[in-house]
Amino acid sequence: MKKTKAVILFLLGDWVFTAIAWGLFSLFRYSTVTAFREFFDSITDFFLFPRTLKVFLLVPFIWLVIYYFSGFYNKPFRKTQVDILLHTLLSTAI
Repeated sequence: MKKTKAVILFLLGDWVFTAIAWGLFSLFRYSTVTAFREFFDSITDFFLFPRTLKVFLLVPFIWLVIYYFSGFYNKPFRKTQVDILLHTLLSTAI
């Protein structure tokens, strides 16, 4: 696999899984904060609200920028699973 293709796969995978994580966090937030349940009639209304959609698209992009500037995508073939985990934890902590 070429380096460019590997980086694109990493970017796509990171974006998808970051979006899933943010969606689960939003679902948890909706279920625990009573103000959300009073303002929105259903969870569908909450997720289709324009501000929620903007944030849902923006947050994964911000994380990709953080990972990019931390050098996460520089050497896609020379990383072990432990390296990836430690790099992700360090980027998240910063």
